Amino acid sequence: MLELTVTTGMELQIGDDVKIIFKGSNAPGRMRIGVDAPKDKRIERVAALPKQTEPKIVIVNQNGQRKQHTPEMSSL
Repeated sequence: MLELTVTTGMELQIGDDVKIIFKGSNAPGRMRIGVDAPKDKRIERVAALPKQTEPKIVIVNQNGQRKQHTPEMSSL
């Protein structure tokens, strides 16, 4: 896993065609990001999680298959 400390304006390149742009913070503990990716890349935000569960990441491959990943809390 890659852990980063970022500042406003920094960019993260993923592969040849996906770029994450760190746009800034509008509240403590929050960061606005922009995602620049081709239209054929599905990007999903999993926002509504039950309060007593760990955060989840949903990975969707090019065939539309979903794989759920729960990171370790110590790595967040």
